[in-house]
Amino acid sequence: MTPRQYIFALDEFERGDLFLFGTVILKSKQYAGFVRKWNKLRLSIKEQLIKDDPGVTGHKHWPKDGLPEIHAVSMFQSDHYYRLRRPSGDKYYLRQYAWLEEALKIVRHFEADIYVTPIDTIHVKGQVDIKTKKIEESVAEIEDFIGTSLPHSIKRELLRLRSSPYATMFPYVLDSIEQMLRSNKVEGSLICDHYEDCKGLSILDCYEIMRERGYFTAVTPPQFSDSHTEPLLQAADVVSYVLGRYLYPQLQRGRAGPVRQTAADEIIGQWYRRYISPRLYQYGSDMPSTPGIWSVVTTELALRRAGGEGDLGQKLRSFARAVTLDTLRQMSESAVQPAPPLPRG
Repeated sequence: MTPRQYIFALDEFERGDLFLFGTVILKSKQYAGFVRKWNKLRLSIKEQLIKDDPGVTGHKHWPKDGLPEIHAVSMFQSDHYYRLRRPSGDKYYLRQYAWLEEALKIVRHFEADIYVTPIDTIHVKGQVDIKTKKIEESVAEIEDFIGTSLPHSIKRELLRLRSSPYATMFPYVLDSIEQMLRSNKVEGSLICDHYEDCKGLSILDCYEIMRERGYFTAVTPPQFSDSHTEPLLQAADVVSYVLGRYLYPQLQRGRAGPVRQTAADEIIGQWYRRYISPRLYQYGSDMPSTPGIWSVVTTELALRRAGGEGDLGQKLRSFARAVTLDTLRQMSESAVQPAPPLPRG
């Protein structure tokens, strides 16, 4: 089995009540060619930006590798170094739309497949009260086991883990990728952008614990990279942005009736139909067992870290091990969703 035969690049989009993961899948043998073509576009963008403003490379957000990041929201909204400093009567933002479309053409050129996992965060946030009640019940069980009250910091961390859309959906995507790779008897690597809500929670630690217990043998440890310089993450950003901008109005129409479509919405719709939809898959809707086990593992990590090395820490670790093993036994018989296909060709 050849390692990393596929590369999965994952980025998120969040607006209002919508949160989604967009995943771009590329064959490893195509990566070098993809990077060359993508960076060629970045170089042409750089040359135009410098022509407009020779001092643009001194902008505080200018990437370390010397090439501008193809960042969808900044380009679509003319933000950061994509905002023309001197007055101009030209609709210069239209060229940024053209650059974004060129980026989408590159994704299409390499026949990269696209997967999406959208969730309605009202559903997630609406479950917070239920989750809070369940967490309070769990806390009472833990406190009864260790014979003392838990610090507020532990309770806060457990609630954060349970109510975060990112922390909720990330293991679901990871499990779907794992099943996809296993069913095709190949391996793959996953690169992700840094996400604010993951600070304090080590996904890598969770991954290693899961791998020790027999999960995630086909996908390598998630690599959290800098989207400022990683071309495939930039592609995932552009794809996720188009997906999110296209799906968000659909969500709003379902709630509030007709929604006025803007000129920008029309452009997004054209890009979605032309570049996204033909190679788009959606991860299955049935949650497999692995994310539930992951949830237990994150709780175990939170308890371990908050407990420290003293007597409380030892009691918490003892409780976490007991709960984890019991949960693993209960979940091991759960059915796993059918694996979606890998890229064609």
